[in-house]
Amino acid sequence: MLPAACFTAGCAGAAAALMLFAPEGLEWVVPVVCWLSYPIVGSVVLDVRPTSGLGQLLCLLGIVPLMIAVYATTWAGGQATPAAADVAARDLTGPFTVALLVAVPLYVLPTLAHRRAVLLLAGTGAALSLAGAITRQGQATGQPPALLLIGWVCIAVSVAAVMALLVSATRTGSRQAARPGGWLAILVLAASISLGLGFGSSTWMHAYVTAGAIFALPICAALIHLTEDFPPPGEVALNTAAILTWVGAVTSCFLGVQAWADAVDLPDPASAATVAGALVAVGLIPALLSLRREALIRSYGSVRMPSRMMSELTSRIRDGGDPRRLLDVAAQAAADAVRSPSAAITLGADEPTPAPSAAVLPLLIGGDRVGSLVIEPRRAGQPLERRDLVVLEGLAVPVALVARAVALAVSVEHARQDERRRVRTDLHDGLGPILAGLSMRVTGARRMAVDNPTVATALASVGDGLAEGRAELRRIVAGLAPSKVVDGDLPHAVRALVDSLRPLEGPTVDLHIDTALAGVEPSVATAAYRTVAESLTNVLRHADASHCVVDVLDVDDHVLVQVSDDGCGLPADRPTGVGLGSLRDRATALGGRLDILARPGGGTTVRATLPKAVP
Repeated sequence: MLPAACFTAGCAGAAAALMLFAPEGLEWVVPVVCWLSYPIVGSVVLDVRPTSGLGQLLCLLGIVPLMIAVYATTWAGGQATPAAADVAARDLTGPFTVALLVAVPLYVLPTLAHRRAVLLLAGTGAALSLAGAITRQGQATGQPPALLLIGWVCIAVSVAAVMALLVSATRTGSRQAARPGGWLAILVLAASISLGLGFGSSTWMHAYVTAGAIFALPICAALIHLTEDFPPPGEVALNTAAILTWVGAVTSCFLGVQAWADAVDLPDPASAATVAGALVAVGLIPALLSLRREALIRSYGSVRMPSRMMSELTSRIRDGGDPRRLLDVAAQAAADAVRSPSAAITLGADEPTPAPSAAVLPLLIGGDRVGSLVIEPRRAGQPLERRDLVVLEGLAVPVALVARAVALAVSVEHARQDERRRVRTDLHDGLGPILAGLSMRVTGARRMAVDNPTVATALASVGDGLAEGRAELRRIVAGLAPSKVVDGDLPHAVRALVDSLRPLEGPTVDLHIDTALAGVEPSVATAAYRTVAESLTNVLRHADASHCVVDVLDVDDHVLVQVSDDGCGLPADRPTGVGLGSLRDRATALGGRLDILARPGGGTTVRATLPKAVP
């Protein structure tokens, strides 16, 4: 009902104004009729948001033509003349300026601080300016009274306060206020300039400028008020700058070539200028598009370039190397796509509990949740935008495949660890006692065959073989990582390993290990343990050494594992065995390295440098 009533009253006022302004002041009819757009726009706003204060204000502003007609008839001389209508339009400029440049922007963003104070000041200025205008009608001098001046000062301060509030919301407020605040600041500035150019003149050009501001302001304000996700002012400014640069370059080239052609007396300067301008127009487009694309990527990430984003993600995954690092690679690719400071991927169907402003996207494959992608916003406390979430939802499909692959790799690794544990237990608790029992029976048989040298010699040979088999079994069991290593207790596991391998007769083994390595990552602890096990086993079996030193040290951000002996060393032409090759591959996969060095004076040093924190 409100829009219909206001539109009807406005139409009646516009019809009266048309008769009042004709024929001398007919140019004023153009801006007066533009006020009829306000109840139309207000009805659209109220249809979307029935309780919107902006919609109600726009509807009420539709009666402005009726106000002008009533004022012209009542106050401006009491006669319905073009001069009286012109006076009415000028006297009501103060209240109309308050409505357009103060009330409309503040009702678009009702959450602005100090809104009531600014509205009160603006209302006071509108009342004083109107009172001053009415007072001036009875003065013969025609000089503006003090009330009029004070009222316009209040109006000017109110408009400046509105601009300050909008700029403050743009710089420090939430995105829900920052984006509309930036657009409103631009809109208020443009409307102020347009109304200022049209004020005080009665020409058709000024009337059209004023009409343009009056007509465009409600439409733009309604769009800003109703739109939840629109491009930031910076992006529009970038597009505008690119277009103006293109137009300016083409125009400058055309005019410059034409002036040069005229100066040198070419037969057809216009044709030369046209060809030059066309070449610049075509050649400049790729350069401007490239600059625009790079600027958008720097500001918002590759969210605007889905093909480029997918290509980068595929390349990173392909070059990721160790499968355990693929989660970090995929998370970083997703963060770069939306210019996020950080992102993380969690495995499993459980919902993570991230920071309040972070976005959580489920990673689904066949309806099953394999993990979650947690994305931090570009600015603290500001949630991700809708277009960012749309792109991340598309990116979630390949990321979900990565998460599933890593989950399978983790499951396989756990199964492998469980199998090693089972084999170790079976060998130690199953085969070990059997060999020990056979050794005891052979020893008893040797005592019984003391009178038969041939049998005694055969049993002694069997006993030696069993003893060697038990020693080999201990080495095999030692090569399987115990639970202490999996739990990260590297010092305890290495001490137990060296004690189990230290022979009764043979080389002496000295161990130096830092207790600070008790909390090292399980993957690093396993690599260090296997390096000690394989290297020490090789020393005892092949080096013919008299002394061996095992060092497991905490050096800065690395774990240094070193096994040195004074034995015969490795021949220069001997290829690396399977055990040492496996150790080298494991160290490389963790981001470290394994070196096999010849000691001065004889012997070998196996040195592994492993990072304490695996990326």
